[in-house]
Parts: sequence; structure tokens; C-alpha cells
Amino acid sequence: METVKIVWHDPDIHNSENSFYTEILPFTYDLKAFSEAEETIRFLQSENNPWILVTSGRKGEELVSHVCDNPNVIGIIIFCKNKKKHQEWTHMYPKVEKIETQGFENVLDHASKIFSTRVMKSAFDLSENSTGIKILNNAVDPSGTLNQSSSPDYYHHMQSELEMSFLMVIRLALKIKKVDRDKVLAEFLSLNPSNEVKNAFKAGKKDLIKSIVYLYSTNMVFFMLNQCYARNEYHKVMNVTAALMFALKARAASFMLNEETALYRGANLTEVQINDYEIGKSGFWSAFTSTSKNEAVSRNDDFGGNVQFEIYLSGIRPHPHIVIPAGWSMVTSENEVLLLPYFPFKVEAIHKDLTDNYNTYTKIVVRQDENHPSLALDSEVLLNYWLEKI
Repeated sequence: METVKIVWHDPDIHNSENSFYTEILPFTYDLKAFSEAEETIRFLQSENNPWILVTSGRKGEELVSHVCDNPNVIGIIIFCKNKKKHQEWTHMYPKVEKIETQGFENVLDHASKIFSTRVMKSAFDLSENSTGIKILNNAVDPSGTLNQSSSPDYYHHMQSELEMSFLMVIRLALKIKKVDRDKVLAEFLSLNPSNEVKNAFKAGKKDLIKSIVYLYSTNMVFFMLNQCYARNEYHKVMNVTAALMFALKARAASFMLNEETALYRGANLTEVQINDYEIGKSGFWSAFTSTSKNEAVSRNDDFGGNVQFEIYLSGIRPHPHIVIPAGWSMVTSENEVLLLPYFPFKVEAIHKDLTDNYNTYTKIVVRQDENHPSLALDSEVLLNYWLEKI
């Protein structure tokens, strides 16, 4: 599991209170602490790894202005006593994820969430695309990625994008009658060998699926699981994936949306990544995608960003998904809907320069391509679709 990387700048970094954290945190975090802004800047410029910047004290704005364009800085947290004062300038810097006033333990919690989410999302392609999007261009492509005019089913995937191992997972999920508890637990422990995993399985003896969905919603499990998908290491998480899909199949009546519903997801994208989304373009998200039925959730401090996706599933043939019941997720108010991998969509609308409070963001509206069978629940339809692409 990759360690959360934190750069902490505070002019008083060596006082007794801060020293307590700088001495114990290296046991669980990759922590670099600096009292001088110039040292902090030089360190971040010399790095090739993703870091969370935590800054406190009088030089916060000056430091943030110098490092905001550094690609190694994937999120910034302001640790201060006067939130209102910092809100006057932080809205100009999209990488500022949180202004924390209550305690350094909260800073660490936010840093872990930001790190796991950003690194997991960036694993899907080299451009650190937060949604793991693979765009299919609306033109005849020499690679054979897309040819709209050839047939109604105009997705022509290259063999390198054809994950037969993932197809095996899907077929397994469609056939299993019972989840193998020991195998699922072993895979979860390989992702996150913690007591939290063991305790969740103990508590979930009567409802294993509930335990699985709950664990999936935790940040580090979510991060590690999707990283396996990004690396095509499906064999490491086959039973976990099958169990998640088993939940969908076994309880479809209560777990699926039964009408066309708007879902929302917040993300942080660069301008280049935002420009990849054009009206009429087709694409798909290659891993599990966490969304919310509550629009406000996608704009709050923990889940928001400079982009809000408004997502519409088909009301006739919705892409496979799980509606997470209240109490099943770490974040009980999230109203989460989990989209299964390879959600196919078209970009329907783009609204730029929207504002809420001090933040400016872009809304991208995507709608499911209803006729795309890449993840059909009918195993024969699914198998025939992928075999045709070989």
C-alpha cells in the first residue's frame, strides 16, 4: 500500500506541539516538515512523486502561490485558526482542498482522503485523469478505436484494451451461487491488512455483502482495488469484484435505480483534461465510479473539485450499478450509487465558469449510451460482444 505523502510547512514547526506530530507521524506517513517556505518550494520542485501540502502560519498564501502549478502537489490543506480570513484568497487556487481549524488529526484525515482519491484516479492514465476516462474520438481512428459509420455498435476496441480477465470476472459473478467468504477476506486483507477489515467481516457474519460494500467505501480499499483494475491485475481482486457484482445480481430489485436518474460526481481536472471532454464525444470510465444522488455532495469539501459531472443512466437499460443503502457506507449522508466498470457515455453538455460560494467550476453532463452491451447482465450477450472485438 502506498504511504500517504505529506509536506508540512509551518514557521513554528519545531515548537513542542508540532514536534509531537513530526516525531510520531513518520511511522505511518511519509512526512517532510519545513519551517521555511523556500525550503518547502525547493523540495517540491525536486520531487517526482505526488504530495499533499499542509501549510500553517503567516506565509500560507505566498507559499501556495508558488507551488499551485507544481504537478507534484495534488492537494493543499490550510491549517489555521481563522477560516474566514483564508477564504478571502484560497478560492483562487483550485488545489486548496480544505481549510481546517479544529485539529491536526482532522488534517491527517483529509490528507489521507485526498491522497488516496487523487492517486487512485491518476492511476488510470498517464495524464492523471481523475475519472479514469478513456475517450473514443468521433472520427475514424487509425488505431480502430472508433468508427461511427461502420455499424450501430460503433465501438471497436483494440485488443490491448480488451480485458479478457475482466470478462472472466464478470462471468464468474454471473454464475456464482454463494460468495466464498475466506477468499474475499483474503483479497481484502491483501489490499488493506488492517483490523478494520477483520472487524467488518466479524460484524457482517449475517450479511457478508453489506461488509463488502462497506469496506469498498473506505478510502484506502477503494484506492487499492481500483489501482488493481488500472494495472490489469484482476486476478488479485477477482473474488471481491465477483462479490460486488453478486450483490447487484442477487438483489437487483432493491439495489438498482428504476428510472432515469441524475447522479453527481466531483473531480479535480487540469484544463487540458477538461478540454478532452467535448460535446458529442464518446468514452467510458474503466473502473468502479462512486457517484451520489445528492448534487450538494459533489460540491462539498470532501467530494467536490473544479469539475462536477452530472451523469444520467438509461431509464430502460441502466448500466449495472449498486445503490448503497443508508448505513452501508462510511459516509452515511453520501447517497452513493456505485457504477460498475466500463460505464459508456456520450458528452451531452458542458457549462463553464459556474460558481458556488468562492469556487468556480465546470459542469460536464454525460448520458449513458443505452445500446452499448459492453457490460450486459446477460452473459451470452456479454461474451459475444467481446469475442467480436478480438
